[in-house]
Amino acid sequence: MNTTAEAKKKVLLVDDDRFMIRVLTMKLEQGGFEVFSAANGQEGFERYKQCRADVIITDLTMPRMNGWELCKSVSEYSEAQPSLMLVVTSRIEREEREKIKQFPNAQFADKPVSPKKILQLIQNHFTEQGVIRP
Repeated sequence: MNTTAEAKKKVLLVDDDRFMIRVLTMKLEQGGFEVFSAANGQEGFERYKQCRADVIITDLTMPRMNGWELCKSVSEYSEAQPSLMLVVTSRIEREEREKIKQFPNAQFADKPVSPKKILQLIQNHFTEQGVIRP
């Protein structure tokens, strides 16, 4: 559990579905994360440059810059990568899945996915990394 001396892990939510952003923000904040959000990939990339999130949760299909382009832009931006890029989508073609798999820190979650499941995926990721709780 976080103490006041420890920094909260940062999560960037990128999705054009405002309801999804609100619901995930509430669940992740309850889970002890600091949450940032963006409505499309281009805005998400700018937010990432500002907040340097530990985790990016992105939809694949969005206007202005899709989830794959966001992952690519973040990975090219700096060597300091988010430890997890979680791509959440309702449908994904095999070719798109292969493109996302090129990022070693990327995982998939198929929609519909509950906020509880997303929180579990992130917590499990940090547990595997040796960080018991965010």
